[in-house]
Amino acid sequence: MLHRVLTGFCSLPGVEQAFLFDNLGCLVASVGNAGEIPSADAADSLVKSCQMVTEAASAGTLEEIWCEGSKRMIIDRIRSDLVLVLEGEGGQLARWRHSIDRDRALIAEIA
Repeated sequence: MLHRVLTGFCSLPGVEQAFLFDNLGCLVASVGNAGEIPSADAADSLVKSCQMVTEAASAGTLEEIWCEGSKRMIIDRIRSDLVLVLEGEGGQLARWRHSIDRDRALIAEIA
């Protein structure tokens, strides 16, 4: 069921990879183009760096990161111990985020 939800994200325009990792940086599940390895280490490193900044600034809890450029990425905290990443080229990040919000409760329940 989890892979079916992640596959749904990959059907969005521009999304090439959808994956989940836990708060230890371990890959939980991934769906994407054959032969492509999810960049879970890079996403985990980015999350940890941003968490340090939010803690230092007393800005609250880090919930989401948007990265725009030739490669795009949305990193979203599904639960306190689970992070979802959508990445690819092109596409509309706001549309990606809307899809995440729509499936957030389901992912949190089945992961």
